[in-house]
Amino acid sequence: MAAATGRETELAAIVGRPRARALVAALAAARGDASRFAAAEDWLDSQLALAGRRPSGTARPAVRALLEARGASRIADVARALGWSRRRLERVFARELGIRPKLFARIVRLNAVLAGLDAAERASAVDLALDAGYFDQAHLLRDFRVLAGRTPRHGRERDGELARNFTHPERLRLLLAGE
Repeated sequence: MAAATGRETELAAIVGRPRARALVAALAAARGDASRFAAAEDWLDSQLALAGRRPSGTARPAVRALLEARGASRIADVARALGWSRRRLERVFARELGIRPKLFARIVRLNAVLAGLDAAERASAVDLALDAGYFDQAHLLRDFRVLAGRTPRHGRERDGELARNFTHPERLRLLLAGE
């Protein structure tokens, strides 16, 4: 995974056009996000089977812990809860996800905040920040600017462009370089 990190490559260039088309067709046929994720996971499993490999899944308990904590857990605490050293956790993430566990936790935490931005019961961004494990609103805004390329309120009418900010190759290079 580390070799693929920070690069933008068409899926067809990696697995070939027929396999890439099969994924696109499976995603198009799926109804709802859960079905799309299941279709993508099934497709990935089939690709690994074709290659004679199975995922080790070593990172799964750490990923699950970070997702359950909405990214607010300290990495050292996650490693300790698994009976691992912090270094082992970092190596597993680098091998299986291609990123550091701290970056993964930041992305999960920011996604937790994004999911609640339009919630009517939220009185302010401070509540969102504290609920997600940020120290204060400034801490949330810093992560938002770094990861999304803008503040939460800037350009809300164009939120469809937010995904492009997360996946823009230059932004990903900066994030993965730790900047």
